[in-house]
Amino acid sequence: MSSKKDRQENEKKPAAKNVNHGRQSFIAVLALAVVVFITFSSALHNQFTNWDDDYYVTDNDWIKAINFENIKAMFTHLVTDVYVPLTLISFAIEHHFFGLHPFPYILDNILLHIAITAMIFIFAQRIGLTRRAAFLGALVFGIHPMHVESVTWITERKDTLYSFFFMLAVLQYWRYLETKRPGSYLWTIPWGVLSMLAKPMALSLPFIFLVCDWTYGRKITKPVLLEKFITLFYVAPLAFVTLWAHHAKAPLLGFMEGVILWIWSFTFYLKKFFFPFTLFPIYNVPRPIAFGQWEYDTAIIVLIVFTYLMIRNRQNKWVRFAFLYYLASIFLILRMKVEIHASTVADRFMYLPSVGFCLLIGYFLDERLNHFRKKILWKYAVMVSATIILFCFFALKTHTQSKIWKDSLTLWDFVVKTVPTSTAHNNRGQIYLETNQYDLALKDFNTAIEFLPEHHHAYYNKGLIYQNQEKYEMALEAYDTALKNKPDYSKAYHNKSYVCLKLKKYDLAIESATKGLALKPSSASMYANRAIGYLKLGRYDEALRDAQKSKELNYEAADNIIKEIEDERKANTAQP
Repeated sequence: MSSKKDRQENEKKPAAKNVNHGRQSFIAVLALAVVVFITFSSALHNQFTNWDDDYYVTDNDWIKAINFENIKAMFTHLVTDVYVPLTLISFAIEHHFFGLHPFPYILDNILLHIAITAMIFIFAQRIGLTRRAAFLGALVFGIHPMHVESVTWITERKDTLYSFFFMLAVLQYWRYLETKRPGSYLWTIPWGVLSMLAKPMALSLPFIFLVCDWTYGRKITKPVLLEKFITLFYVAPLAFVTLWAHHAKAPLLGFMEGVILWIWSFTFYLKKFFFPFTLFPIYNVPRPIAFGQWEYDTAIIVLIVFTYLMIRNRQNKWVRFAFLYYLASIFLILRMKVEIHASTVADRFMYLPSVGFCLLIGYFLDERLNHFRKKILWKYAVMVSATIILFCFFALKTHTQSKIWKDSLTLWDFVVKTVPTSTAHNNRGQIYLETNQYDLALKDFNTAIEFLPEHHHAYYNKGLIYQNQEKYEMALEAYDTALKNKPDYSKAYHNKSYVCLKLKKYDLAIESATKGLALKPSSASMYANRAIGYLKLGRYDEALRDAQKSKELNYEAADNIIKEIEDERKANTAQP
């Protein structure tokens, strides 16, 4: 019979074990944070780029002030055809405190990435990996070179923010599986909604929940599926807004072309994840899309090899988990169409879908290290060395890759030299345009149009050059071509109305401004342009109305226009 003292000692042991476990996990998370932060520290010196950072931050009036009207606009409009109101709100908060200094925007991306890495470490342990395997898997995620785009590109706050709330929802769902409490499941809803409001890729959440069910050993019954419809009920409508805007405009491919492109997309991410030697901000879709192209033939071979490895190792729980996690989360961005003004494949699309493979690598490294340590010491030493080399390669590659995003010119110079595209030439041309290097800018815009004849941005930018050079007829032609390719291009209508005023085509100036205002009713300068058009035609009441509206919208020269209208009307009224 044990004494009271013995019982007390035994009761203390589990508590001491838990404290020790908690301390070791804390040290592991701290180590992850330090390594990830150092790896991405080169990005902290980067600037905003002219690749969507202008749409989301630098030229986005909605984030310049936190008020009801701007927040309403964030929740009722798309940016670059994507519904991301929560991401915009995060930018608005940063702008409120820091203005347009890029450092805090990039720092917040890195801190979010560190938090996601920590949650992956916690999740890995909860689903059954050892602490070391979980640490190694989370470290792969934290410093993998494919994640540079998601972390260092300010616009891709979408990725880090949606993933942060996504992982909170997944951890909460696992807690529900462990406790069986309905309240735990209900808590997945706010995290899921916030994830969807940050980026529509969170549409995969109910399917990842199913992967968690399988991993936990839960039978996939009708009630289990009905649970997922609760999640699907709120994620699907939010995702549909973006999916419709993005994919409805993409030209249809033939069935076989679509299948070939789908296979190529599916295997593209596998190749880049496991062999991240050549990573680029933009990738071209190989043409033509047909068998016989080595890229597509290689994709078929990769798919066959991947399928063989999955089948051969189907008894391994972690191989199955990695495959199911990838399949459940990547399906949303696998393309059967080539989108003209969007990336068909991109490194950033693999950000959260890579989690399963990251944990599989962690499991494999841990299992091999344990195996060799018990049997063959020299092989254990080789395995330790190989593991260190792998992580050093990841860290160095990521550190170097982050520097590509230093600024717009560095970014586009790199892309033009490696994988020249219409977007790369157009965006580099914009830099030359802003610095009045018109010959270099025009050369890039013409090259962009050669790559993509319907590139409306390039035609618009050519119009800006001609407008600045006072070649108004040529500017008008460029704006008309831009509008032919994109009829809802409000900025082109704005500039077209301006050059029409210069050409004394007042009716056309009024018509262009009217069409532009239908697309962007908050444009003070378009009201001013239309006011001047009305003034030149002697339509003073309409001119005064528009001039006063431009004043309400804080147009600087509105008072001068109003005075000119009133003086002109008085002069004409005074004439006999």
